[in-house]
Amino acid sequence: MADRSTPAAAELVPHRNEFAVGLIAHNCLFKGMPPLGPWADALNLHAGGLDPDRVCRVCGSGLGGLPALVRRADIAHDAASCAAALRYHFVEWIPGLLATASADRPIVVILDDVHHSDDAVWEMLLRLARDCTSSRLFVLATARPAELARNRTALVVLHALEQEARIHRVALAPLSRQDIRELTADTLRQDRVPPALSDWLTARAQGNPRFAVGLLDALIGCDADLQAPALGRIPERLARWIRTELAQLDPSALTLLELLAVAGGSVDPDDLARMSRSPIENVAMALEQLARAGTVVEQHRERSLGYTLAHVLTREVLYTGIGAARRRVMHRRVAATLLESGRTEAAASHYIRAAQAGDGEAIVALIEMVRRAHQRGLSSLEWQTVSTLQELLPAGDERWCEVFNALGPRANWGIVDRTEHYVADIAAVPRMRPLLCGVSDLQRQADGRLWLAGLFAYGAGDVDAGARECQQAVALCQHAGRPRRPARPAPSVPAVAGGAGAVRGRQGADAGGAGLPRAGRRGLHRAGAGGGSGGLRAAGGRS
Repeated sequence: MADRSTPAAAELVPHRNEFAVGLIAHNCLFKGMPPLGPWADALNLHAGGLDPDRVCRVCGSGLGGLPALVRRADIAHDAASCAAALRYHFVEWIPGLLATASADRPIVVILDDVHHSDDAVWEMLLRLARDCTSSRLFVLATARPAELARNRTALVVLHALEQEARIHRVALAPLSRQDIRELTADTLRQDRVPPALSDWLTARAQGNPRFAVGLLDALIGCDADLQAPALGRIPERLARWIRTELAQLDPSALTLLELLAVAGGSVDPDDLARMSRSPIENVAMALEQLARAGTVVEQHRERSLGYTLAHVLTREVLYTGIGAARRRVMHRRVAATLLESGRTEAAASHYIRAAQAGDGEAIVALIEMVRRAHQRGLSSLEWQTVSTLQELLPAGDERWCEVFNALGPRANWGIVDRTEHYVADIAAVPRMRPLLCGVSDLQRQADGRLWLAGLFAYGAGDVDAGARECQQAVALCQHAGRPRRPARPAPSVPAVAGGAGAVRGRQGADAGGAGLPRAGRRGLHRAGAGGGSGGLRAAGGRS
């Protein structure tokens, strides 16, 4: 018995005129019973002397030695009677007929997808093993272990056969790279297979035979370069098969899989329960069943538990099958859960995906994330988020005021840790600058200009841009006619220029402040360190 359903089992069925008779029995999709027609043909059952009109090909009534159902003339068999007769024939008659037929030639019987079989098929298998020991029968049953484990009759029969040593289980392992190479060579009918093709199929199929065959067929069908294989999307035929398999799951399990597809990585079961808004007990049970079926993978790492989808192709099919509106909501829900669990960076990526789909609430959440990252000293995350916002917020959008306020007063003038990296992308900053002109409080405008001066000079090493902002700040202070110091901390001009010089690979003492105009130097020397800063508001707002 092979513990996995596979079309390769059909290759074991002998063809006509060979030394043995072959019979492969697929279950009826909805009733779990294989149709009797193929069995009748393989066993050469015929109506004999009976009236052919009295033979029912659905349940086999009247064929060969099978008893005929009693019925009135001109009355067809009803569905219930045929179903009962078919089960009776499989249990009581088929074993003996198979044993008798095997006296002439060996018979190979393949029961495909036997985990879906009706109880009568399992009882027939038990009869074959116990009552037909002298027959020349070979039975191969293919099944999926996880689904087989949920079939009570199957477990009882298999246990009995194992106790009597009449069955042998073979667990099929995932295809290795060598297996895939041999499969590819056989399909292409050539001895040498490009290593890049074997590597690509191994990575994408992840050991799944059907995935490997589907991907390879798609590459051949579109005349792809097998030296550098690539597909723009999952082949539709393979995607349909994956969707059909997923459709057999109950809705609650499918919801968990969709959330895992949106999350992308490993998710803690408690987080998954919050995302799905389901009791953790139900989520844990569903994950256990999905893990046994091989649909998800259970991961244990440093006293943590997580679940992720077993196959990347399954994730892609699930993700693309979620509608745009629902996907946006799911990204936001995943982000909120991850943020609550302290996974700030992971949450940011999902808020970004939601915001890119036009989710205004996600943009608000990203601005709040800038504030949190700033408060926690996560400079890299802070500026990555700001840089992302430049793609979402147009220049002059008043929400840039909130971004500016989220960045808050900073002693380091917006500079990330020099030991790690500099701010590489400050393209978002110019989008905040136009809003400064609309701020009614000139002193607050000056604070903003000083902050930008520090960012340009210290963070980007652009002394000229820093000097221009300094000039603007000094001019604003003079125009305001207020002797008080700027609210934001302001270092001396030599310090600003010196920091920029260090970025350019020069010593601060060499720079000396020469890069700044004299007016800027005087203005910044007059502006010492001040207190905290108020929020930035558009013209007409409160000062």
